[in-house]
Amino acid sequence: MRQAVGVISTTRVDAHGDILQKDELERMGARMAGKYTLIGYGHDPRHPPIGRVISTRLIRQEDGEYELVGTFEIWDKNDNSNNILGDGRRIELDSHDYSKPTISYNPLFLNQNDPQILSEIAKLGFQLKDDRIEKAYESIISTIIIYGSFIYLGNKALGAFIDGFFNQLGQKTAIEAINGLKKLYLKPLLREERLVTFRCPIIHNGVRHELEVILEKSSDIEELSKCNLSTIEELVENALVSEPRISQVVIGCTEGKLRILYTVRYDGFPSVIAPISDDELTQGALSPEGTAERKPHREGR
Repeated sequence: MRQAVGVISTTRVDAHGDILQKDELERMGARMAGKYTLIGYGHDPRHPPIGRVISTRLIRQEDGEYELVGTFEIWDKNDNSNNILGDGRRIELDSHDYSKPTISYNPLFLNQNDPQILSEIAKLGFQLKDDRIEKAYESIISTIIIYGSFIYLGNKALGAFIDGFFNQLGQKTAIEAINGLKKLYLKPLLREERLVTFRCPIIHNGVRHELEVILEKSSDIEELSKCNLSTIEELVENALVSEPRISQVVIGCTEGKLRILYTVRYDGFPSVIAPISDDELTQGALSPEGTAERKPHREGR
């Protein structure tokens, strides 16, 4: 493990002509205090985190602008779950209110027809959540998050992920929503890629974890809606049994088959290490401006 320092965000005008104010940077830094914040690569949730933020500070520059600067711990290829120990802090699970299905999106990453599509889906019983402040400034990936209901593993009456989704909306309405989401993949995109991810809490033996299912294309949504729902439950339960300290389980869909991409321990350490080079660090791969591409990493299961 090595340390690095990088700019997390600034008050300067970004490539989209948008500006974060000083108080927004202060709130961002405050949210990171007292916990571990994961560092992604290229803002792609298919890749395991490459490190964690251990501290931040707000610095006023000579031109009067402000930068939120972070000190990072970056994973190396020789790191493992035995030699990486935290200081007692944990990563924070999503604090979203899961009482109603919600679509979270960045309005700066929407295309011309997207607002109408999202509006139609919202009429089916969804809330819309503007996540502009969490945006990745130069991301080549547009990610739309669908928040679903709780899953209680071992409770067969609740079933798995899509069962909970259907229970909240009703099966007919959920199918209409899935068809609406598929339209988001059919329009020309401002970004090179668009991902739709389903996110929900998991309760296992009284402990809360977080599940994310990443769908790369419209056919993945179709496959998820038709899949054997016990598959997700089995994947998650096996992961939690093998490593009870897991906080996040990330699942992807490859050739119509669901599989675990990686898991993340409560202190931010992932099950798959994707080390980055010193050159990548120098080029700003850790900052919100990083846009380098890498192939997804998947666990062999």
